[in-house]
Amino acid sequence: MKLHKTDRQIDTSGISEKGSFGIDREDMSFIARLLRDDMYSDKMLAVVREYCTNAVDAHQKRGIGEVPIRIKVPTSMEPVLKIRDFGAGIAKEEIFDRYVKYGKSDKRDSDLNGYFGIGCKAGFAYGDSFIVRTFHDGTESVFSAQIGEDQLGGIFLLSEQDTTETGLEIEIEIQVRDVDAFQSRIKQVCSFLAVTPILSKELEFEPYNKGKELLEGVYEIPEDDREHFGSYNSGGYITYAVMGGVRYPIDQSLAYEGIQYSDELTKQCQILLKKGLYIEFDMAEFPLVMHPSRERLVYERTTKLNLKGRFKEVIEELGMREGADFAKATTALEAWNVYDNALFMAKTVWKNIVFKRLDPKVNMAQDSRRYYVDPYLKDKIKTKLFNSSTSGGYYSERTIPIRHLLGDGDDKNAVIVEKGEGQMLPRVRTLLNEGFVNVYVTGDKGLTEQNVILKEYFPSRFLHSDDIEQTKVPRTVVTKSDGTTRVVRSTVRYHKLDKNRENYISQRWENSKDETMWNAGNMWVAVAEDDLPAKDKIYVVTSRNRPVDYSSFEVKNVIGALDIINKDWEIFSVKKADEESLDETWIEAKAYIQKHKSELQRMLTLQKQINQKIEISLASKRTLLFGNYANAYDLRGAHYGEGDYEYQHTSHDYYAKLIDFDLKGVVDKQAEDWLGKRKVLLDTYPVLKYIDWKAYSKTETYAEMKTAIIASK
Repeated sequence: MKLHKTDRQIDTSGISEKGSFGIDREDMSFIARLLRDDMYSDKMLAVVREYCTNAVDAHQKRGIGEVPIRIKVPTSMEPVLKIRDFGAGIAKEEIFDRYVKYGKSDKRDSDLNGYFGIGCKAGFAYGDSFIVRTFHDGTESVFSAQIGEDQLGGIFLLSEQDTTETGLEIEIEIQVRDVDAFQSRIKQVCSFLAVTPILSKELEFEPYNKGKELLEGVYEIPEDDREHFGSYNSGGYITYAVMGGVRYPIDQSLAYEGIQYSDELTKQCQILLKKGLYIEFDMAEFPLVMHPSRERLVYERTTKLNLKGRFKEVIEELGMREGADFAKATTALEAWNVYDNALFMAKTVWKNIVFKRLDPKVNMAQDSRRYYVDPYLKDKIKTKLFNSSTSGGYYSERTIPIRHLLGDGDDKNAVIVEKGEGQMLPRVRTLLNEGFVNVYVTGDKGLTEQNVILKEYFPSRFLHSDDIEQTKVPRTVVTKSDGTTRVVRSTVRYHKLDKNRENYISQRWENSKDETMWNAGNMWVAVAEDDLPAKDKIYVVTSRNRPVDYSSFEVKNVIGALDIINKDWEIFSVKKADEESLDETWIEAKAYIQKHKSELQRMLTLQKQINQKIEISLASKRTLLFGNYANAYDLRGAHYGEGDYEYQHTSHDYYAKLIDFDLKGVVDKQAEDWLGKRKVLLDTYPVLKYIDWKAYSKTETYAEMKTAIIASK
């Protein structure tokens, strides 16, 4: 890299003696350690970066810059890093003369990366030795670079042989624990090199996503990869200068300090640098001075002037690109998206629409409503009242983005309607039937200055209700069993209870009178008619999402009973007005439970706990009830059941009440029978009282236990 040199004149008048700065030999080891080791904050990254950029420089110097370098990626099986270039290589004499000396470089009058004469020793930042293999003038020479007892380091020729190749290869042994870290650094460095290196197959490499290309050499960093600086009020995202395949963070506090900027350019630069960009710098046109570690920039005057020059160039090119995109937009939405995202575009008028007059968001009156079609049922229109709270989503409930009104994605053709006289819903339905997704209804108070401008620009989107025809919902005449008729909607709306919601039993169906109903509207999910079961469609009649003629207590019991009869139950809500339109495949929840009365009785009888003092599994209880002592575990249960029988009331009793079933009487009789069988068993085999049943496996059969018991009598 070409260094900026300053001619300096020193006034020597009056000087009688002179001393020169230098380094004593006894201090050389300390200075060498500073240069090769303490220089880098990330030593592994430094190793990869320095040798990769040196390799790229070798290709540039030979005129083969389009040829990729090669990297042997370290693995746990072969923990060795090799970086190979195909440049001219280095003569043996140069290795001993230039390669080993700190500060020695042949790149200072070129447009190449290096010029410090330090990077080739970066291997010492990681370990005490590395291999240098040079292919030059028909000879392959292998050297070992090592740090000796004097801590200065030296290089030793190991072997020589004939070759037809050219170039240089660095080989470094890697600690197994560092293999993954080195692979990560390789990916990072390779992503920013102009020509992606050829990597060994051990590493699945995908170049780092630079982001969206705004201009040639200018990329918007992906949102997930952006790094924030400063406070969220006054800060922004870090922008990087990319030069020679290395990225350097740009420090805004230093970038244009002490350099003459116009107020406008200063403002534009501040916008640019807060965006989070990668900006490439050509070392020939806009060279920047880097720190010897190659980890950051040095903000001397040369760097600052070239930063300014490149910033100005980028700003002008982006402004022209944005203006061209703005002019060729075919719709108001396209034009607005360009305008809203533009950084430096001067144009504000598109087809007589002055976008400068528009704010990004439209404020709605507090009594405004949003109407939209139910995503499941196309005839179901939902509405939402605007208020001062925020939804926590795309926008606050009192504001609407302009792009939303102009037609953005799935929400295209949003409309605001001024209220007139007469019913609003039939008019809203007309617009929704015409393909509008959202209809925003506001009164005259909602017509702010912004809305008046929008109405002027987009008259087809801002309508008066008096100019909209009403669409009425078709009705059907239904004849009742008594011969009378009634008019109902032709289409029934179906919703089912969302069983995936936590605590739906205890929280979702509470009695409204208790004021304990929690988010009642969210407990039902709309269902299309095609998704309904073929038969036994269980339903309850609801009003405002709450079951009619059910107490909260009764609803819980109904659900509990359904769980016992059929674990796969679904229960639907039907409006009272729609109930008479249901066919024979529908059955009310209580009627469904009566229909399966015998099954519910059987299951309740089997599941009811006989005595909570008897600690036996449900399966064992069933076995004991039928008098079939299948294994040792059942016998153990019988032994432990010495307490008096006590009937324990549970939710099963309430489920039984739904079908007028005397569960207690049935269980009492079963308990009496079981206690009798237990007495016979203990009288026959009294040793049961004294056996340590914990020593026996549950899988041991009754026959084995019987043999053991008889033998012990």
